[in-house]
Amino acid sequence: MTIDYTTTDKQPSRYWSNKGLALYHYFNDSGLHFKKKCLNSKISYLVKADKLPSGWIVAHGSLNSYAEDALFEITQMKRVNRRDLRIALSMLQMEIDHTKEALSKEGYPSIS
Repeated sequence: MTIDYTTTDKQPSRYWSNKGLALYHYFNDSGLHFKKKCLNSKISYLVKADKLPSGWIVAHGSLNSYAEDALFEITQMKRVNRRDLRIALSMLQMEIDHTKEALSKEGYPSIS
């Protein structure tokens, strides 16, 4: 599995290895890490425009990066445990969903 396949494909293949799936979600523009980065940018913009309090960066934005860091650590492993990968991906997806829900409660439509 080379990084070329994981960065150019629009959807992960079910035949990829755990390492390939981790690389896809971290480096691809359709992966979970990219979605989280977009939300972080939106939150930073809203905080700078004084539309949200600065605590949002800590609670939902770029300083809340535990799930992203866990996925990055998995991409650096030689052998990726399926359970560890699923936990990291589900944590990141839950964080994205929670942030979208919090933004919609504040009246800001979320990005997809």
